[in-house]
Order: sequence, then structure tokens, then C-alpha cells
Amino acid sequence: MAKRVSKKPRSKDDLENNPSKRERPPKLEPELLKEAPPAPDYLDGDKAIELWEALAPQLVELSVLAELDLPALAVLCNEWQAYIELGKVAADPKKRIVRAKSGYPVEHPAVRLRQTAVKNLASLWRQFGLTPLTRENLDVDLAANNAASLAAYAERRGTSEGAPASHHQSGPSHQPAHR
Repeated sequence: MAKRVSKKPRSKDDLENNPSKRERPPKLEPELLKEAPPAPDYLDGDKAIELWEALAPQLVELSVLAELDLPALAVLCNEWQAYIELGKVAADPKKRIVRAKSGYPVEHPAVRLRQTAVKNLASLWRQFGLTPLTRENLDVDLAANNAASLAAYAERRGTSEGAPASHHQSGPSHQPAHR
């Protein structure tokens, strides 16, 4: 009989699917980053750097980014850069079809390369929990992270409980009630 493989994160699986209650060996987890690192020099272009600067801080806030993950994040960012650049050729109907050496019309190689980039991106997005389904399966308390992020935002803005700063005085409204 085949062994059942759980798709749940191991910590949840430990709680729900350990009928023997035997202690499992501890997971070896890398130390998570506390601060987003700057984009590495070897990123391929502006779009790759922009994606790094957008994703790295969010992944750190979600407590899912470790030093070991940085090369994979760089690959994701470089693949994004390739996807954007290849899209410029693939989107132009005049450039999509080119003449082969034989003289026959063929699809521009950039179209196929862009399709490959999409597959690579989808795989990398899943690895980092960047799709709704994989985010659902992350072993992260998103509600706690969102509350902490909201509190940090409120502190930076000088407001309480994440509410935008208001120029109105607190208390009853001086506007007439609508009936």
C-alpha cells in the first residue's frame, strides 16, 4: 500500500496526522532574514531589480525568506526581466513571424522563450508562495503578519490602529442626520 503524502505544512501535519503521537525528528530550518537585503548586482535589468525590491521586503515580513533562498529569488527576478523583454517582441504582430533561412515564415524564437519563461515563473511563484493556492498552504499566520504590518504602518504614519490620520476632531459628528 502506498504511503499517504500530506500536502499540508509539516507543523500542521504533525498535529493532525500523527496517530502514534511519537515524536518526529526536528525539522532543520534555515534562519529567516529579519531585513530585506538589497538587490544583488547580478540581476539582469531594471524590471528584475524592481521585482526584488517589491518582493524581498514582503517575503521577509511573512517570515518566509532565508539567506538560502536569495539565489532562487534572484532567478525569479531575472526570469521576470526576460519575460518582460520577450513580451515586447511577442506582443508585436509584425515581429511574431519571421522568415527562416529556408524562406518559410516561422514563429519568432522569442515567443517560445516567453512561454518557457511563464512556466519557469509559475514554478518559482509556487516555491515562494506567490499564488493564492500556495499562499493558503504556507505555514504562516497571515492574520498576525497583516496585523503587525498594519501596526508598523500606523506607527510610521503617526496614527493609531492603522487608521488614516484625520483632521476632524473625535466625538459626535456635527453634520445633520439623514432620514
